[in-house]
Amino acid sequence: MNAAERQMRAKIGAHTNWANTVNRSARTLPARMAMEAKFVREADPENKLAPAERVRTAGTELQRFTRWPYRQDARCLPAKSRPPTGRMSSIYRSQLAHYQIL
Repeated sequence: MNAAERQMRAKIGAHTNWANTVNRSARTLPARMAMEAKFVREADPENKLAPAERVRTAGTELQRFTRWPYRQDARCLPAKSRPPTGRMSSIYRSQLAHYQIL
């Protein structure tokens, strides 16, 4: 089997796997939580900030990380196609609190 066939087989497997997933957000929750925890640790490695400030700073860092490819192109996009703005959602904050990351 050559590289193209392996790639096609992997894509089919991935699509089949996701097609059989009932709750996508539950499936990706551990990865999202780990990524957000990483930003919380980077925002306050010595744990000196207040929990609310730590979450705000981590949310800002997460937004910066997810938006950096758009920094030049976002001005060219129509308003409804631009990357979202705002702080880390309250759902994520409650999940961070649940996992005692705050």
